[in-house]
Amino acid sequence: MANAAAADFCAPSDKIDSFIAKKRPYFYEKDVLALSGILDRHPGLVVGQMQKKLDDRAYLRKYQVKIRSCVLPGAIADGWGQALPVSL
Repeated sequence: MANAAAADFCAPSDKIDSFIAKKRPYFYEKDVLALSGILDRHPGLVVGQMQKKLDDRAYLRKYQVKIRSCVLPGAIADGWGQALPVSL
């Protein structure tokens, strides 16, 4: 439930689903960029949702943004077993 809400917040699922239904099987980069402009979202968010829905993690990979270095300094754990050191 939370994952679906977060995905919908990043790029509205109904809009992405509609786009995929209309454009299948040809998803041109310029159309995806136009959709991201219409949705007022970073292309990486739209591409990420499309990658998941199409089950193709390589699709328009150049728009993916590496955020780990931005998120990690404020996190208690990084999700890969690295925990914030605690001193007593």
